[in-house]
Formats: sequence, C-alpha cells, structure tokens
Amino acid sequence: MKNIKSTANTTLQQSGALWKGYLKHLQQNEGVEHTLNDPSLFEIEFWRDYELLVKDAQQMVHKPTIPNINKSQQVLDIYHRFWSKPSNNINFVFTKTMGNVSWHRPVRIMAVITAILGLINIEAGQLLVPLGVATLFLSFRIEARGRNALQPAKELQTKCSLNIDASQLVYKQVDSFANEYTFTIKLHNIVDVQITTDFLTIKSSDTYTREGKIPNPSNQEYSSSWDMSDYKHLVHFLFEVVHYNRTQKLLNNQIQNTIS
Repeated sequence: MKNIKSTANTTLQQSGALWKGYLKHLQQNEGVEHTLNDPSLFEIEFWRDYELLVKDAQQMVHKPTIPNINKSQQVLDIYHRFWSKPSNNINFVFTKTMGNVSWHRPVRIMAVITAILGLINIEAGQLLVPLGVATLFLSFRIEARGRNALQPAKELQTKCSLNIDASQLVYKQVDSFANEYTFTIKLHNIVDVQITTDFLTIKSSDTYTREGKIPNPSNQEYSSSWDMSDYKHLVHFLFEVVHYNRTQKLLNNQIQNTIS
C-alpha cells in the first residue's frame, strides 16, 4: 500500500510540473498563434509527456499489486487441528495369504483331452488313450500321497510408512519381493482425494507427482495392522486440505478476472 501511495505522489508531482511548464510557455509566447495542424515543438513534447503520465495513472488504478501468499502456510492451521506433533509417522503392514496352488487339476484336464483325441484318431489312439489313462492314474496316486504333506500357506507382507508434516506427505511401501513404491506430495498441491475398495488415491497439481496411492485397510483381500480410526482421521484431514485449496484457487481466479 505504501508503494502505491508513493507512486501516486510521484505522478501528481510530475503532472503539476508539466502543467506549470505549459502555463509558463503560454505566458512567454502570448500572441503567437498555433493551429492543431501546425503545433510547436514544445506542444508536441508536452502532449507526449502528458499521455505517458495518463497511462501510468491508469495502470496504477486498474492493476493493483497482488500480494504474494505462501501457499504452504495456508494449510498450517488445518494441520494443527488434526495433528499435535510437528511430524507424524504412521507405520503399518498389509498381509496377504497365498494358498497352495495344485497342479493336479490342469494335468487331469490335459489327460482327458489326450484320451479323447486318441478315441477320435484310431491310428494315434493306440498311444494316446493309454497315455491319458496312465496320466490320470498317476495324478490321483500322487495327490493321495501328498495330502498328508501339504506345506502351510505362504504370507506375503507389504510394509508401509507414512510421514506427514505441515508442508508435505511422504509415503513408502516395500513388499516381500523388495519392490518399492514411494511418493511425495506437497499439501498445497493436493486437488482431490478418491476412495475405492483397493486404494486411497491422492491427486496432485504437481507435474512430477500427479497422484499417489495408499492401500485401503478395509480391503478384504488382505489383513492390515492399520487401525480404521487412524485411516479415517487421515481421510478427513485430506478432505479439509482439498476444500481449502479449492477455495483459494477460486478466490485467486476471481481476483485475476477482476483486474484483467
């Protein structure tokens, strides 16, 4: 505001000096006639300077300075309403149980197909029919012997880590095969949150990280150590951030439309 007043005072001073010089010129050249088609050099320079002052004044009135707001600070109050610590770490594990896969069924299907082909093709039937029957017999014998020696079901675990502070959200997960997935999203860039049975998807306006996915602990395909109340707390926080960011974007668009 101080800069605007200073610019206005400077413009007024220049305007006053310009008109003072013009009146002095008229007094000194009283009686000298000039027409619009034949102005003097002084008059040409005067009107040129006058137009420049008018343009400066118009820009000062119609294009006010927009304050530079730190967007990261805009969500600070929301953060403190949901989180008591400066930085919050949430660690949880997703576990999926993989049952034993039996190979007997596909082998039996192939054995039946082989026997049928042998019945259709008389020449090859002498080989294919006995082969199919023998394969079926062996499959049943092996399965019967292996019923008492079944291996326990295998558990596949995915270890997850979520860190939230007043400026960003960082997520990382590592599965049983050492595959890693990680993303970082600034809070002021969050534009949407979508919830499905499988994932909590966080949309971002950042060109480098358009979205991040976090497994939904309510998914019935695996068990989770992440408490549902903590999960819902995170979701409510993200919805608040999205609402605030959308409100700020709408306000900025209205300001731009007003001054354009």
